[in-house]
This record gives sequence, C-alpha cells and structure tokens, in this order.
Amino acid sequence: MTTLEAVWSAPRLRAVWTESMATAKQDIEIDLEETLTMTGRLRDEDGNPVDITGASAWFTVREDATEAKLIEKTVGSGITLTAEASGDFSIAIAAADIEDMLGTYIFDLFFQLGAEVRKTLRGRFVVRQSLHS
Repeated sequence: MTTLEAVWSAPRLRAVWTESMATAKQDIEIDLEETLTMTGRLRDEDGNPVDITGASAWFTVREDATEAKLIEKTVGSGITLTAEASGDFSIAIAAADIEDMLGTYIFDLFFQLGAEVRKTLRGRFVVRQSLHS
C-alpha cells in the first residue's frame, strides 16, 4: 500500500493519499480581503518526499459537492510545483478569489501522478469577516 502525505504550512494541513481511497480532512480559514499561500510537501508512508515532476494538481472550492466551482487552482494557475524532486508545492489564494464569499464552503485537493488521480485532502473552506475591515 502506498500512502502519500502533503505536509503544509500557513496554514498547516495534511493530505493523505492511500490505496484505500481514504481522504484526509482539514479545514482552511481565511479572512475576507486576505491573501493566503499554503505550502506543502508530498510524502510517502515512510515520510520520504515524492517526486512530483510532471504531476498535475487541482484545488477546488464549492458551495457543496454538486455545485459549480467557485475557486479552481491548477498547476501554473495558483498551484506551483516549487521543488518537484522534493515534492514541494504551494497553493495561492488571492483576496480577489474570495471576494463576496463570506461563509462556509467545501474544498478538495487532487493530485495526478502518472495515470493515477486521487483526492488527497478535503474539508471546509471558511471565509470570515476580517477583523480589520
């Protein structure tokens, strides 16, 4: 069994890719008018970095699983593979991405390595009123 894990900072999130198709859950919170960059490293079950050279990834935010995408980030458009051989990547959410989105939504993060596509992380995407507004 292969388990891949994405370890994040700012906020710290964990994405797990297992053959059992279990998906890690984590919430993301962001204030209106805020920009957020999340960084991660894709790892296997032994903690070794996974080479993501040529990988595809996409991050989506929706009101619920059946609704249209409100935010979609892909490699080259909000997702950057920063050090591919080490499995490092980042996802950028701009203030304009969440304009007028006050509330709670859901998100998914998918990775494609070779022919395999898996959801590696899901959870609530919470947009709060900024304390500075």
